[in-house]
Amino acid sequence: MLTIPFIVSKVIKGRTYKYLRYAYQEKNKKHIVEMSIGPDEPSHDDLKRLKDVFIAKVVNKRWAPSIDRMKENYQLSLSRFGKESVANYMENFGMRFTYDTNRIEGSTLNFQAVKGILFHDLTPANKPLNDVDEARSHMKVFEEMLATTEELSLALVKKWHTGLFGATKPRIAGSVRFDAVNIKGSQHLPPATRAQVERELDRLFQWYVENKDMLHPVLLACITKFRFVSIHPFDDGNGRVSRLLMNFLLHKAGYPLFNIEFIIRKGYYQALENANMKGDEMAFVHWFFTRYIKANMEYL
Repeated sequence: MLTIPFIVSKVIKGRTYKYLRYAYQEKNKKHIVEMSIGPDEPSHDDLKRLKDVFIAKVVNKRWAPSIDRMKENYQLSLSRFGKESVANYMENFGMRFTYDTNRIEGSTLNFQAVKGILFHDLTPANKPLNDVDEARSHMKVFEEMLATTEELSLALVKKWHTGLFGATKPRIAGSVRFDAVNIKGSQHLPPATRAQVERELDRLFQWYVENKDMLHPVLLACITKFRFVSIHPFDDGNGRVSRLLMNFLLHKAGYPLFNIEFIIRKGYYQALENANMKGDEMAFVHWFFTRYIKANMEYL
């Protein structure tokens, strides 16, 4: 059960103080996390900054112990494999990830078709060639993402986007959009002009640089993914790039990867929508950590 952070007031020695408060149920016990934000109503920017601090506090208390134990067991498991077995593990993850991430975005290929394309170089009959090419391209970019030693940057993200769409949509590949875009099924309106998009991207990557050594690595991956896809900087492929970005940060920090499966897409979309429309990233953070742990239970 989730209660997103909200502001409550307490009277202490005759003076009213405001707090951010988050409550959750775990093992039939109610837990509450609170953080004082002072006696006055904070400004919009101050409240956003305070919520960032508070979300980190909630994550460190509620999920970080399990996540870090997961990382330890994941790394122990990989250490018992030979190089070939680790490569096979990553290849199989990449195949499932390619199927699900493209399927979420409308690919017509089923799982067996993607497996045949990637592992046996088969081209299924009566399927759009763009879907086939984008499956191959995604797997290639995923493998390059795992191997890169580059730091996360806009240039790296553009390179991934070019790799994903260079063969099928060369006009938009690697380029930040010029015009406003609507997200199907969403009321969220990303920044409209190219200047606004570029300004928001600059802010995001500056935030990343400032926080990459401070936030829990899995929270860093979660928030960076959410903010990137909310900016929606490309004409197409924003979801795919954001999920690559997320797994890049998880892999770089040594944590298990996360395949957001097609079958849970409705909850995924709803979490993104709730976080954007309510202006509260905790709605997505809660969904992300709950699903991330469930997807990697074998390491707990």
